[in-house]
Amino acid sequence: MTRPWIRCAALAVLVGASSVACGAEKKPAAEPEPEPSVSASVTPSATPSSPPTQPRGVAGVTYEILNWEKYAADPAVLAWKQTTEAAGASMNTRKVLPALRQGSTPSMFKLYLGNVQDGWANEWHVRPVAKILVQSATTGAKKSTLQVCLWDPSSVFYQKDGSAYDGVKEEWTRQIVGMTVQGTRWRVSSLETPGKCKGVPPL
Repeated sequence: MTRPWIRCAALAVLVGASSVACGAEKKPAAEPEPEPSVSASVTPSATPSSPPTQPRGVAGVTYEILNWEKYAADPAVLAWKQTTEAAGASMNTRKVLPALRQGSTPSMFKLYLGNVQDGWANEWHVRPVAKILVQSATTGAKKSTLQVCLWDPSSVFYQKDGSAYDGVKEEWTRQIVGMTVQGTRWRVSSLETPGKCKGVPPL
C-alpha cells in the first residue's frame, strides 16, 4: 500500500510509500496485575518468573511479535502493538475502536483515521495476524524509540478480491516508531519507514 499508515506509519497494514515520516502518540500500557498476597513461608520461592503471555489483538487483528520474550516487559512495545492492532481492526470492522484514539497522539490519530477511512472506501482489509520482529527498543521514563521489522505479506492491505494493494514482496519492512507518555498512557507519536530490514532472513 502507499498510504502513510503502512509505509510511513508503524502499521505495515496501512501504507506503502518509500521513505516517509509521520507524527503521533501511543497507547496505554497494560494495567499492572494485583500483587499476590504475602506468603507465611519463611523461604521465598526461587522459581524465576516467566514473561507474560503475549496478548492477542482486539477485534481479530494481532501483531504477533516473534521475539516477544525479549520485550514483554517494555511498556512502549506493548502500547505500540495494541495501537497498531486497533488500527487494523478499525479498518476490518468498519468502526474506529477506542484503543486507536487512546494509543495515539492527536496528529497520529488523524493519520491513522485517514488510512482507516480510505480502507473503508476501497474495501481494503488486513490479515488476522501480522508477523513482527522488534530490533530494538530504547525506552525511558517519558519517551521511547522502537525499531521494528514487519513481514510484508502479513502486514500490507488486501483488496476485496484477496490481492494485495500496491503489490507485496517477500521481505521485511523497517519502521522507526516514536512513543511518548501523555497523561498515564504511552502513545504513538511518530512513524518513519526508511526502507527494508537488512540481514533479517525471510519467513
